[in-house]
Amino acid sequence: MGQTDAAFLIFGTALGTGFLAWAYSYWRATVYATMHPAAGSFLEVSGYRLHYVLQPADIGPSAPTLVFVHGASATLYDPATAFCGAFDGRVNRLFVDRPGHGWSEGGADVNGFPDRQADLIAGLLDRLGIETAVFVGHSYGASVVAALVLSHPERAAGLVFVAPATHPWPGGISWYHHLAKMPFAGWLFTRLVALPAAECLFNRSVVDVFAPDPVPDDYIARTATKLTFRPESFRNNSRDIAGLHKHVIAFQGRYGTITAPTVILTGTRDSVVLPGIHSYGLRRAIAGSDLIVCEGAGHMPHHFHRDRVVAAILGIVSADGDATLSSKGALPVAADKGDAQ
Repeated sequence: MGQTDAAFLIFGTALGTGFLAWAYSYWRATVYATMHPAAGSFLEVSGYRLHYVLQPADIGPSAPTLVFVHGASATLYDPATAFCGAFDGRVNRLFVDRPGHGWSEGGADVNGFPDRQADLIAGLLDRLGIETAVFVGHSYGASVVAALVLSHPERAAGLVFVAPATHPWPGGISWYHHLAKMPFAGWLFTRLVALPAAECLFNRSVVDVFAPDPVPDDYIARTATKLTFRPESFRNNSRDIAGLHKHVIAFQGRYGTITAPTVILTGTRDSVVLPGIHSYGLRRAIAGSDLIVCEGAGHMPHHFHRDRVVAAILGIVSADGDATLSSKGALPVAADKGDAQ
């Protein structure tokens, strides 16, 4: 076989392998989209369609509103699953797919920063006629919530940060996030490699995120987490994560201006975000904030320490002056205002 024939064979094999990888990724992405169709509603904000689920309170439109903002590699169904049935119809609950996640459009790269996502969520609240709310942000979503209250302080009746990612941290992020967000190489990576690789590594990754707590039996099915495997969603998620460090460097100095009632919850064994940097950092920055430490908990305390998170949320709502919740026995907040060890 001549050099030319060998070159054509190598080229043909690479082209065929690439096509098979693309076809597999396209097929599997379609499967996940079919398995987890959009179950909420859509509104256009600044030219982008945002997907949300609004669960109204039983006591009418005067009830307080909770807005839940999910973390990275997730959808609105993560908090919706965690808090299912937790509030007995006493509050309005709004769950939002962050831009580029679940069924919300991602759009331009600028939408990958927490402050831009905060502005889009604030625009969604405008469309829905929600003037003020108690915002609950988990992990990356906590950074979005912090940016929202800094840009729109009049919106926040209260803040609940759950395992927040809000401060600069040592080290970096996984290499594939940098690759996935690149214009051309990232396009190829997310359409040829990322999805099958994510399928192989997914179960281990979920275990690591929950550790030392176990993964709930129905977590993966109920939270539509595999929607993140879709090429564009994978890229959007990587874009978010890759830009977070730059964002928190710019914003950490402003947290001290937050005056809304604030509760921060963290697990002592969170290996995804370091409590001593993020949770204790917020506690030091936000005057009057309460820190609740869940002993032995990992990065998902809203699933395995739900009662404490719900108590914190209801405590914030009641502190804002809602007599309806107080009369129904809102749980007290057990605050720990100590410093990191």
